[in-house]
Amino acid sequence: YIPQNLYLWATMNSADQGVFHMDAAFKRRWHFEYLPLNQGEAITEHYQIKFCAKEYRWNLFRREINSFLSANKVAEDRLLGPFFLSRDELMDEHAVKNKLLVYLRDDVLRHNPRILFKHGTFSEIIEHYEHGDIFQDALADQLSKIAIQSDADVKETDQ
Repeated sequence: YIPQNLYLWATMNSADQGVFHMDAAFKRRWHFEYLPLNQGEAITEHYQIKFCAKEYRWNLFRREINSFLSANKVAEDRLLGPFFLSRDELMDEHAVKNKLLVYLRDDVLRHNPRILFKHGTFSEIIEHYEHGDIFQDALADQLSKIAIQSDADVKETDQ
């Protein structure tokens, strides 16, 4: 017997391609509720991401990437939600490279990574990461506008 007050909460999206049959079975048996992509982002409002030796507000950073992907007809369920990376992962460039970039390259843009990246292979992307030269120019330009200025950057632009 299953108690009436037992609830199972889980999320699943079509990016999890290997579970399509389970997903279809779940949909037949249980109630589903759509949650908007940016729901809960107020919790991550002050989170920052360290990316290519610069820092950005996480929500602005992911929204720029999402906007670029959407403009290139990438499905909504493949976009970055506010909790894609944990707060600790956001400031760990190894996690950023090995989770965020791998996801974008291998799962979101598997068949055409050059939509987003200047380089085709993951190895090339990582080689160019330190120089900040990985995204297509249109996205790179947008990201440069939202980078958090460090004190050194401010002094450099004042001279």
